[in-house]
Amino acid sequence: MAMPDNFEQKKVDPRIYLGILVFRWKLIVICFLYCLLGGVVYLQFAPKEYNSYATIMIYRDPSTQIESQTYRWSATQTHLSLLQSESFQNRVVEQLAPRWLKRVGGDVGALTPSCQAAQVGGPGITLRVSVRNSHPAYARAYLKEAIKEFQVQRELVKQESYGSATRILEEELNRLKDQIRAAEDDVIEYQRVNQM
Repeated sequence: MAMPDNFEQKKVDPRIYLGILVFRWKLIVICFLYCLLGGVVYLQFAPKEYNSYATIMIYRDPSTQIESQTYRWSATQTHLSLLQSESFQNRVVEQLAPRWLKRVGGDVGALTPSCQAAQVGGPGITLRVSVRNSHPAYARAYLKEAIKEFQVQRELVKQESYGSATRILEEELNRLKDQIRAAEDDVIEYQRVNQM
């Protein structure tokens, strides 16, 4: 394919861009300073959020697990669902409301922070709980109260596991008693039939 005679190939000349920078340096500096000023103003007036976090390690209690029952506290997702559930967060907020409602300006919505839980590596089940709020002291108080409430819930489930383990063992004992009684009746019947 032949090029037309009036076609000129334009090449990029870096001297042109350097000339633009040299002759327009004042405009470039002014734009940069305005952007810097805008960033500083935003950082000064943007609402601040504080992050408090804690790591929870959960070790399985062997006395709460038996063979014929699934141990519902062995799954990490159960712990995560509890920590992030709305009912759990409402219980924690109810505990903190009398002390903190005036301090956060009387806004009940400010008492419910952003709470996240995630699994991290470690022995057993290791969870990292993170709480974000505009009041740093409230974020710490919420985290402490959430850990206390989590321990209470965990103890309730342990007691439930102990109760269900006892029920299962009692059912097994009654089943064995029935089998022994049936076997004794079979022995008596065998003796009667064979006149022993």
